This record gives sequence, structure tokens and C-alpha cells, in this order.
Amino acid sequence: MCIYNINKKKKRVKKSKHKTTTKHVLTPHSNATQQHHQTGQIYSVNDARYHDWPTGLQQYIDAIRQGKGQSGKQYSARYICSLVGDLHRTLLYGGVAMNPRSHLRLLYECQPLAFVTEQAGGKATDGVRAIRDIVPEQLHQRLPLFLGSPEDIDELVSYGDVQQVGSKKYDV
Repeated sequence: MCIYNINKKKKRVKKSKHKTTTKHVLTPHSNATQQHHQTGQIYSVNDARYHDWPTGLQQYIDAIRQGKGQSGKQYSARYICSLVGDLHRTLLYGGVAMNPRSHLRLLYECQPLAFVTEQAGGKATDGVRAIRDIVPEQLHQRLPLFLGSPEDIDELVSYGDVQQVGSKKYDV
């Protein structure tokens, strides 16, 4: 089990693993206290949906892939289809993890992940507003989610049209 301890004053997240059989807490990284990078070189999103994305999101991904983003670094994709796993990597190395579709529930998926991200020094948005500033209108309200390094999230939002409105149905 992975445990994130949050220190609000230092805006850091301490990551550790709890081994349930021996009741020991292990810190697998030499620097167990994680503070978010201002920028990264990794983005995490389901690229298979690229052609369904809005123009702003396509332009952002194209720019960072080619090293034409604000950081000048060429980003690479890392996507394991597990938002918690993708966010974990983003907290360790910087970058951005995202789900541009209105798929995740605000109250018990987006806001908890946004809280952890912000406490580690990152940012969380739906592409327009900060996640933690959104007051739920419905219990199961769904929205897009973009989490990551502050400069990466600011650059992403600057492209404007990044939310994928409506979901295309895919036949299997």
C-alpha cells in the first residue's frame, strides 16, 4: 500500500509504502520527501483519442512532443491507463497527467487527486478552472482533469480549447 503524507506548511508530500504483513513503513526512494518539479518531460494521456481532441489540446501535445513548448524540452508519452499510477510518476518526475474527457467524478476522484497534487506543489484544473475551486452541482458530476507541474499546466491552459466535450462511442 502506498501512503502519501501531506505537509501543508512545506507544501511537500512524503511518499512511503506500508507493508501490511510486517507493519513496517518502507521509503523506496532515497529522497522520500517529494516536491513537484516546475516542469517535466513526460505527458500522460490516451493518445488513441488524439483525433477526437479539441484543437487546443492537439496543438499543446504537438508542441511538447516536438520540443516547441515553453520549456524547449521534447516530451515523451508515458500512459499506463491508471490515473493514480500516471499521477504517481508525474509527482516523481514532473510533467502532466490528463484525462480531457468529462469522465472523472469531481467529488471523489478529481478533488482528492487535486489536493495531493497541489500539496506537492503542482496544479490541477479542468482546463478552465482550478479543480478545488469548483463547487459540486451534482453528486456524480463529471469533468476533465489535468494534473501536473505548475508551468506545464499553465502552458496547457494557455492553449484554450483543451476540454473534450461529449464522448464519442467506440464499438468493440
